[in-house]
Amino acid sequence: MNLLLRKILLLLVFGLLLFPFAQQQFEFFSEKPLQGSFVAANNAVMSVRNWFSGEYQAQKEKYINENFGARKTAVRLRNQIDFSLFSKVNATEFIAGKQGCIYAKSYLDAYTGEDFIGADSIAHRMQRLKFVQEVLAKKNKTLIFVLATGKASFFPEYFPSSYSNAFVQKNNYNLHVKCAKEQGLNYIDFNSYFVAHKSSSKYPIYPVQYGIHWSEYAMTLVMDSLVKYIEHQRNIDVPNFYFDKVVVRQAKGTDIDIVAPLNLLYFSNTEQLAYPYLKIQSSRGKTKPKVMAIGDSFYATLHNKGFAAAFSYHHFWYYNNSLVDLTPQGNPMLEDEINGSEIVILMATEANLKDVGWGFIDAAYDLYAHGAKPYYDVFTQRVASMAAYIKSDAKWVEAIQKKADERSISLDSAIYLDAKWSVEEDMKKGK
Repeated sequence: MNLLLRKILLLLVFGLLLFPFAQQQFEFFSEKPLQGSFVAANNAVMSVRNWFSGEYQAQKEKYINENFGARKTAVRLRNQIDFSLFSKVNATEFIAGKQGCIYAKSYLDAYTGEDFIGADSIAHRMQRLKFVQEVLAKKNKTLIFVLATGKASFFPEYFPSSYSNAFVQKNNYNLHVKCAKEQGLNYIDFNSYFVAHKSSSKYPIYPVQYGIHWSEYAMTLVMDSLVKYIEHQRNIDVPNFYFDKVVVRQAKGTDIDIVAPLNLLYFSNTEQLAYPYLKIQSSRGKTKPKVMAIGDSFYATLHNKGFAAAFSYHHFWYYNNSLVDLTPQGNPMLEDEINGSEIVILMATEANLKDVGWGFIDAAYDLYAHGAKPYYDVFTQRVASMAAYIKSDAKWVEAIQKKADERSISLDSAIYLDAKWSVEEDMKKGK
């Protein structure tokens, strides 16, 4: 009996060792690709140079390690065990908090001030935005700065233990709100509004478990509020959004958008959220203004919900880089984009305030203050290219790290500020 058991165990061991190879060759079952932020290794191409340098062997090893049979399933199994038994998330950009609440680390860093870019930088940015607002007002155009809510601000009670004692002195959100008030900007702070109405809201404003963004119910409130704000600012009557039916059901869609990058085999979806049946009034007798929006994924949730239906023209520039659902003709000029609009909306959540505008504020300021005629995305591209160049220079990075430590900001934030300053100086010199 003992001999038979040993043979069975030996066969099982050999079977487990050979299974990945067999799966890779014969593909007994299909595997879903892994999700999230990572760079897949390319297969190595052999040459005399990289063979003798060892580059070929290193790259080949990396490729094989990432592409052996059943690897994706093995990764999901490991993730599932860690998540189910130890509440551990194996995704670098996410952290598990209390009560099943999962946060994107960037939101925790924003809330605690880890990514703080400095009071002077924010004040300078808001002064420029105020200047742009005043110029646009003279052209009968309305600029609206919108602060979307963030999960860290909304659920500080569920912070993981490593963040539970974090003391917030200054962060980008607090300083942007302060400067927006002082400068007299047209702004809407949905972050503070939703936090204040957290306990009194009829339906959940934010998914606790697996959502990065505000709930679909909150989206409808934001769309309605934005339209009413536009009506008030421009003294017009815009088709309003409304709903006459709400279904409470298991969380879905963007309310579980964290699930995919966690790469689990399954997840327990117990959260019940509200899903309004959104409608819009007839446009007969109404005014549908022209809108240009620059925003992050929070604005994208509104766009995907049908926000553009309230407007006759709606250009949404995602992170000020790509025009959503439309193909620009050539390389559009920033001035033409603004001239074609009556309303300019600038939106960001707390995790993205360090980069809010993504080059738009400075480019628009240079357009109206100095007569610069930038193409829409040139400034953003130049800053990104400069930041990449800085990161390739070890001595430069070391010098910037010292600046970051002195200013108590992250290295990435310090690199961005140096890159932005360098590009601005070059543009002043006509380079």
